[in-house]
Amino acid sequence: MLLEENLRDLTEFLEQRVKERTSELVKVNEELQGEIKERKLTEEALRISESKHRLLLENLPQRIFYKR
Repeated sequence: MLLEENLRDLTEFLEQRVKERTSELVKVNEELQGEIKERKLTEEALRISESKHRLLLENLPQRIFYKR
């Protein structure tokens, strides 16, 4: 009887921990998905900006030189 009660208590405890941990992981996953989306948007904006600048430099009638 005592063993069964202990086993039940431990099972309930573990099930609760699994629910808590799952909830934590869902929250972290949502945050990561948001960060990934933001990064993709930033990368796309950078590609567009780079493309505009490259087009501008390639089509200017004057030569532009830059020193590294």
